[in-house]
Amino acid sequence: DTLRMAWLTIPEYMQGQAFNGDDVPAPREHLFGIRDRMDERVDFIRSVRDKRYKYIRNFMPYKPFDQNLGYAERHGIKKDIRRLMAAGDDTLATEFWRLREKPMEQLYDCEADPYNVRNLVGDPAHEETLNRLRYALQQWEMGIYDTSMIPEPELHRLGLAHGSRNAVWPVLEKEEPGIYHRTMMLVHMSAKPAEDDEEKLLSFAGSAHSFHRYWAIVGLSQLDSPSKAAKKRLKAALEDKCPEVRVAAARYAGDLAVLESALMSEEEFVRIFAVQALDELDEQAKPLIPALEVGRKDPNNKYVSRIANQALNELQGTSEVVR
Repeated sequence: DTLRMAWLTIPEYMQGQAFNGDDVPAPREHLFGIRDRMDERVDFIRSVRDKRYKYIRNFMPYKPFDQNLGYAERHGIKKDIRRLMAAGDDTLATEFWRLREKPMEQLYDCEADPYNVRNLVGDPAHEETLNRLRYALQQWEMGIYDTSMIPEPELHRLGLAHGSRNAVWPVLEKEEPGIYHRTMMLVHMSAKPAEDDEEKLLSFAGSAHSFHRYWAIVGLSQLDSPSKAAKKRLKAALEDKCPEVRVAAARYAGDLAVLESALMSEEEFVRIFAVQALDELDEQAKPLIPALEVGRKDPNNKYVSRIANQALNELQGTSEVVR
């Protein structure tokens, strides 16, 4: 609406639509939502809802709902959640916050369950709704160039090379038609792969594209029973030429040397990936307390500082605060 009032052309990549004026389009059947890196914490979530139901797809179900976020921790809602959890509250209001992992899919009836606490995935009575909204989200994904399909360190590099992050997928598609669709399928697969997905993941792990190798390594690390070939590929990825691929492999292997090296990278987005991996390793990261101390003083990225500080507080039982 602001662009229209200023008589400016609306860029094609903008997904919103006007709601004021004489030629307002018909209301949309679906509204879509996103969640990517928020301040210091990396996640990847997409959602769609109609008038009644909301469907959520978690592309990183191996990350908990409750990632410590410095900004949020200073405000009332999160403080109340912390208070309830400390008091032993075990109602649905705090159940999600205690989970170490998220469900891959969530479906809610926003009329009957306005606070979205009863996940209907798996309920036969709502299977049609689940399939309908799942399909709507996939079609939307196919109609946009979702930049989060490329890990942020590589997206930043490609954005610099091509002038803008929004230009990356069009350039890649021109060079290699169909690459976006293949990447989307890989990202879907990597979240919670089945055993028979291993061969496909191994194929992507040998790709010339670092973002394919990254998601392939993530997927292989999520397999319940990786084969010898998968374990060999995961080990080899510790020496991949791309730092975020090495970080993904090191997170799985608990390789502190690789993570320490990445934490000292000149690339700030690599440092974010590395320090988050160290924070997620909990007690395993104790030998790297000196490196985390350096990370807490990161002069160029406050998000690295915040995660390093949180990791140190948990490892040392302290309550230091950084801004």
